[in-house]
Amino acid sequence: KPMHGKKSIIEHDGKGVFAGLPQDLEVMRYHSLIVDAGTLPEVLEITATVSNTNQKSKIKNPHFVPLRQGFGGTSRGKQRSKMRLEDVEIMGLRHKKYPIEGIQFHPESFGTEGGKKMVENFLFQKVLKIKDQKSNIKNKFKNQK
Repeated sequence: KPMHGKKSIIEHDGKGVFAGLPQDLEVMRYHSLIVDAGTLPEVLEITATVSNTNQKSKIKNPHFVPLRQGFGGTSRGKQRSKMRLEDVEIMGLRHKKYPIEGIQFHPESFGTEGGKKMVENFLFQKVLKIKDQKSNIKNKFKNQK
């Protein structure tokens, strides 16, 4: 379904780029790309979703299991629930070990609620963390000489 220049309402896990943001955020999409949950490697976790069945208002689909109530992901080799993933599109992913996240919308858009906070979270939580990791690695090598 074409989603160019359209808004979607997402639910998220409240961590990483979503830290400090309320649920049911309206976000702007400029593409129709979707993630096939069946192809996700074990090292990625689902962090945000949008219901396929209710885009017009913030009234929730009664059959949608929100992320904050345990939706998605895998646990030590257990398969994801196909029933739960059928009614949603994945809008956010995070690597379980490394400070890497991906989202399927545009936080910088005027149409994305909390977009500025998402960018701030990325800068402060990801960029500074990577910088600290590089600094720690450099210091480790200096101390070994």
